[in-house]
Amino acid sequence: MRLILTHDQADLDAIASLMAAKLLDPEAYAVLPKALNVDVQAFLSLYGRELKYSSLDDLPCENAESVLLVDTQTMATLKPITPNTSVRVIDHHPLKKSIKADWQVEIGNTGACTTLLLREIRQKNLPLSMIQATLLLLGIYEDTGSLTYTTTTPEDVYAAAWLLENKADLNLVAKYLETPLSSSQKSLFDRLLKTTETVVIEGKTLLIARADAQDMQDEISTVAHSLRDFFATDGLVILIATRQGVRIVGRSNTDEVDVAKLARKFGGGGHLRAASALVHQERHASPDSVNKLLDELYRQIIDFLPQIVTRGLTIADIMSQSPLVLDPDMPVSEIQELMIRYGFEGFPVVENGQVIGLVNRRSVDRAIAHKLLTDARSIMNSGRVSIETTASLNDLQDLMTQSGWGQIPVTESGQIVGIVTRTDLMNASREKELIRDQPNLAKLLEEGLTAPHLALLQLLADEAKEMGLPIYVVGGFVRDLILHQPCLDFDVVVEGDAIAFGRHLAKKYGGTVVKHETFGTAKWTIANEKTKILAVLGERTRATPDDLPGSIDLISARNEYYTQPAALPTVQPADIKLDLRRRDFTINTLAVRLDGEHFGEFQDYWGGYEDLNDGLIRVLHTLSFVDDATRILRAVRFAARFGFEIEARTLELLKEGRKHLREITPARLRNELDLIFTETSPLDILTRLHQLGVLEAIHPGLGLTPEAETALAELNHGDPSPEWQVKVPASNHLSLRQALGYIFWLGNIRQSNLFAFHAILNLPTWLETAIQAYRDLIQQSEDLLKDKPSRVTSKLDTLPALAVYAAYLSSQQPAFRDLLKRYTTEFRRVKPHIGGKALIAAGLAPSVDFSTILKKLRDARLDGEIQTDAEEEAYFQALLKAK
Repeated sequence: MRLILTHDQADLDAIASLMAAKLLDPEAYAVLPKALNVDVQAFLSLYGRELKYSSLDDLPCENAESVLLVDTQTMATLKPITPNTSVRVIDHHPLKKSIKADWQVEIGNTGACTTLLLREIRQKNLPLSMIQATLLLLGIYEDTGSLTYTTTTPEDVYAAAWLLENKADLNLVAKYLETPLSSSQKSLFDRLLKTTETVVIEGKTLLIARADAQDMQDEISTVAHSLRDFFATDGLVILIATRQGVRIVGRSNTDEVDVAKLARKFGGGGHLRAASALVHQERHASPDSVNKLLDELYRQIIDFLPQIVTRGLTIADIMSQSPLVLDPDMPVSEIQELMIRYGFEGFPVVENGQVIGLVNRRSVDRAIAHKLLTDARSIMNSGRVSIETTASLNDLQDLMTQSGWGQIPVTESGQIVGIVTRTDLMNASREKELIRDQPNLAKLLEEGLTAPHLALLQLLADEAKEMGLPIYVVGGFVRDLILHQPCLDFDVVVEGDAIAFGRHLAKKYGGTVVKHETFGTAKWTIANEKTKILAVLGERTRATPDDLPGSIDLISARNEYYTQPAALPTVQPADIKLDLRRRDFTINTLAVRLDGEHFGEFQDYWGGYEDLNDGLIRVLHTLSFVDDATRILRAVRFAARFGFEIEARTLELLKEGRKHLREITPARLRNELDLIFTETSPLDILTRLHQLGVLEAIHPGLGLTPEAETALAELNHGDPSPEWQVKVPASNHLSLRQALGYIFWLGNIRQSNLFAFHAILNLPTWLETAIQAYRDLIQQSEDLLKDKPSRVTSKLDTLPALAVYAAYLSSQQPAFRDLLKRYTTEFRRVKPHIGGKALIAAGLAPSVDFSTILKKLRDARLDGEIQTDAEEEAYFQALLKAK
């Protein structure tokens, strides 16, 4: 005999899971527990006969071969179950530590247990009746809050959709999810109302109530639902004295109140927002002893409540500090300039330290369009709207709804200290949804950095704490850390004076500081102080001086604005949030705080973590490519490197911003192009740039020909052997790979005059020469194949070795590649036996004739006209006679 069991006080998910398991194993007994929720009782009273459940009395008198537990990890004591009975568990609750080691356990990450069992039903495409499909949908809807709880997964949604396609009736679902209270439940509801107490913890309002219901048979969870809805509180806990003991039921309206943690404390379980526990009393306990237990548990729960509440975000967590505010008399033209400069959609208007209104972009645009010579006071939305730093996000949402303002000034002790926007609110809401998936960056730092670099970072963190300075590692370093591609190249952003921080470090540990006042940056050079610093690090790491970097860049958090497209930015001090906002893409706006107890704290204000998970390249604002068109090249480069997509709106803005590429200085443009040839697959990047019309936007003659694509495919062949004698000038910043990339690309374009690109690319002369030589060599390949070795050698001797090697790598003609190889390994090494001394001995004075004769001797050797030294001597004498 095979049994299928679930928990007592079975809810809709439990009995739906029972039925699903029965569908998968028709010969098993799906046993209903003795206690059922009222909505379950109501449903089964009409439709139970069709569902083929069994009661304990229906079971045959034999031992159970196996038991399947669904939606629970606790098994009741039943006579058919013996020590030899095998047990399997299918559940979606967290794994209990007390579960037996010999049980087969399957824990799924879904909102409802029914969803887990539906996997196999869907795979087998088992037929369902309308009642079966409806019950299964009820199970999913109940445990996911009709697909609204944050524990809901995509699989729950797919399962619900599949059930709707297979006859599930939403009218029945609505009916049984809203079952009215019975008379005894109404009585309990009234008793609980009289005992309710309110507790506020971390800004969250919790309701706690208790009642004696030892005379009641109906289930209690429906009463808890009704109380929660009645009070609209953040969390609710009720304690009910029953004949079995004290039942604790918890309900929550926010993920920041974890009632499952409370239930586990008292031996129960459940979900983040719905959980329960039963604390058993001794058998035949008197009503008074049960009530005594009720009072004791009540006191314990009151003491434990702070542990189930997580501090929620407040306005102080999401606001931007030191906001720009407007004087009421500021002209509209100046307000427009500020909006363009900073990209903000609105500014508060302040008079005598008090907020009197808000100027938004729409009002400014309309005033400019109508050529109104007016000021902030005339166009602002009037109102004394502000919010305190300690207010909640719900308070902010309510205030924005009531006022219609999208930017709210933030005050503290009557002073304006920040501003918070709709975007901040949306990002914070998304951040709360993502928080459970965010990585432990402190741990990632320990795993991703070498011990010396980690110890140095911790030293900086300790010094920053001493100075009261928040410091961060930011941008690409954090991005790559999360992608498990850590690098050791990091900058440290200081929320404050980075130059002063650098001077403090140099004074304490030695080294020098090079500062850049305009940008608020400092480079702390420690190349000559490594031994001293290692001694300070002591037991934190075992390292040699070579294991430490020679310098560390310290950067003051700043905001930037552009006075015109492609110009260098103007800089102002800012907090970390605004500093991150100035970056190119959201995936580069991530930060990790380092100072003191904040070490490893993850900061994501602009949705970068979500885009990183979704594989998207997204700009932060609509003028991003106008401010800096080199970001166009960077967007495509990052997309290729990480295998990401460029987000749809970003792609539109990219195409609109192409025209600004011609405004970029040659040095900045070249720097971005240089970086393309450091990537793993430059061809993919150039192909995408060509498809997007970016190359042609730089110059109409730039493009990507099929020949260039073929050549660039050969870029990853590694360094040439010494016989090729290929060298890149030591004073140059290009690697051999980068030089070959330019040769393969530009040497195969159809522009007749390569030097037309000089003004926009500013390539070094040696590289331009190599590109032209490569181009000529490829074009002359057929002729060279027909020439004698001497003529081939004369031609190739005049060309840069880099051009010859590039032609060898990229040529699709095996014969031509063999010829270039022979030139490198044979022809170039051929020299005549007779040298300059023999010519002088023969009576010739040094002159042009020397090189002419020696060339003829070498040519004869190359072309096989002379084979031996004797033949060379005879040919030499003949040349002398001919003079």
